[in-house]
Amino acid sequence: MRKPFLLRTLVIILSFLPLTTFAADTLFTINGEPTGSQEFKYSYIKNDVTGKLDFSKKSVDSYLQLFIDYKLKIKQAEDLGLDTVPSLKQEYEGYRAQLLNSYIEKKVLIPLIGQEYNRSKKDVRIAHVFVLKKSKDALAKIQKAYHELEKGVPFSQVAKKYSEDTATNKNGGEVGYFTAMQVAYPQLEDAFYNTPVGKFSPIVATDFGYHIIKVEDVRPARGKIKVAIIKLNIPKDSTKQLEVKNRIDSLYQVLKSSKDDLFGQLALRYSEDSYSASSGGELDWFGINRYIKVFEDAAFSLKEDGEISEPVRTSTAWYLIKRLSKVKEATFKDEEPVLRTKILTSKMYQIKQKEFNDYLAQIGHLELDSSVLKTFLDSLAIKTVASKLIVDPKTANYILFSLQGKKYSQSEVVNLMNTNSMKVNSRLGQNRIDALYQLTMQDLLNKVYEQKLIDSVPDYKSLLNEYRNGVLIFELTKEKVWNKAVNDTLGLQDFYKSLGNKYMWNERAQVIRFGKLDGLTQDDLAKWIKKKRLNSIASWSDFLSKNKDLKIQVSEETIEKKVTDGSEKIDWTLGLHRDETGALYQVIKLIPTQKKDLADVKGYVIAAYQDYLENQWVQNLRNQYQIDVHESTLNNLIRK
Repeated sequence: MRKPFLLRTLVIILSFLPLTTFAADTLFTINGEPTGSQEFKYSYIKNDVTGKLDFSKKSVDSYLQLFIDYKLKIKQAEDLGLDTVPSLKQEYEGYRAQLLNSYIEKKVLIPLIGQEYNRSKKDVRIAHVFVLKKSKDALAKIQKAYHELEKGVPFSQVAKKYSEDTATNKNGGEVGYFTAMQVAYPQLEDAFYNTPVGKFSPIVATDFGYHIIKVEDVRPARGKIKVAIIKLNIPKDSTKQLEVKNRIDSLYQVLKSSKDDLFGQLALRYSEDSYSASSGGELDWFGINRYIKVFEDAAFSLKEDGEISEPVRTSTAWYLIKRLSKVKEATFKDEEPVLRTKILTSKMYQIKQKEFNDYLAQIGHLELDSSVLKTFLDSLAIKTVASKLIVDPKTANYILFSLQGKKYSQSEVVNLMNTNSMKVNSRLGQNRIDALYQLTMQDLLNKVYEQKLIDSVPDYKSLLNEYRNGVLIFELTKEKVWNKAVNDTLGLQDFYKSLGNKYMWNERAQVIRFGKLDGLTQDDLAKWIKKKRLNSIASWSDFLSKNKDLKIQVSEETIEKKVTDGSEKIDWTLGLHRDETGALYQVIKLIPTQKKDLADVKGYVIAAYQDYLENQWVQNLRNQYQIDVHESTLNNLIRK
């Protein structure tokens, strides 16, 4: 079982690992193994939590002793082989993977979250020219449109002439407003937000076609709103349309003139929207582009909660809209988890991850023949979902690719793929094989990035080493100090005896407090105490159980002089007394100053015993290992 997190943190925080391979002067050696002055200096600065480390002789000398103690513990842990214990290696590898993932997030995911949060604050109105990729001479067509725009031909004319979006080309390519994460293709969103107002973008290619985007306007984002509606469908019969109009006007006047909130009742009775009528007309939260523009504009034009629109007409229905609530602009802290979830399943994340992997492949000097890879993946066979991949023995030693100068054979790659088999149990056949390969390649590329971090980001290597050493020290301290302090009963008792009178009780008083007295006076109570010898909580309990007609409430407490709150306000003499509030209490016993039992202070004693064992351990280490401090190097570190 692990010690509490705080204790573990205290171990890890004293981690003094080098940033890189230090070539500085040796500050000290332990059994001949050198530790550089730059390693010490880095640790000294990093662990300055007080802001008082000033490179004075006193400060440096004090810290040097802590530093040496730390290095001694690491040295002993390594000599005992703790760095090879499987469970400790597994713990370290888990942290290592977690740390690497956090750095990868900083390169891939975190920038996207920040980007989309900032973009979500704005709505962008765009027009476009669109040509389907499957159209004849599609690329040439979009290029002609772009050249005309470069010559100054109005965008609307170019859209009418070239755009194949039949829904917008007749009105000059006008599409409307969009906000972050509303379009399927991130290339288009980039064009929306990166193109200045009044300007048009370069040609944007998607899987669907070619686009030229013009930004017409940018406004503060509308966000999301919640409304209730009353809907009346407009009949095709023109003679009945006036009747519907009169009915919606009549409902509006009722709502407008009534002092009561009748909207929900009227929606339930009259609304022809089957989805919302039963809930008083209430719709789910929505943002822009969820509903037809005229409805959206009317809803977002309502300024206050409870405000009701005038009748709003669409092509198929009349509406009355009541604003229920509007989302205030969310903070980044509130939006971050929502955006994280959305982005992780988005195409923009896939593109960003691919770009990052391409970068890793480049710096890792990946050499791979795609045709050889395809043949290899096609040749793999699996019997069931749970079975391992089987490589053809004839090609097992064939080199599949090389990365970071290491050549990977087919058998090596298959072994790596099989280690990921549990992650893709839901996939079958070739999809399963492809997924396993992608996971394996991702792991290998991540190792490329990890090596780059180790080589070029000092804090990364430091964090890895700190955790590794923290795990070793924790395990050794558990054995040498914590477990022994808790489990060595005889040792703890002997240690407590050696402390003498360190833990003492002040004078104490056992007191009976009286609550309800059922009309008894102080004299009455005094007589009962004397007559029945009521001088303990037990005697009081026995007395009251036999005299149930007496409604007296009593409780007991022990008060320690100068320790218990209010101890100075009681009368330290045996007998019945009245406090400053008029309440009665009885001092039944006075206990003189005496030594506390071990059971009374066991937690404190164990903590002190741990400190003792820690000091003894460190002293034994200093006796066990040869420590040589280079005074000249130490003096060079001292500034005053």
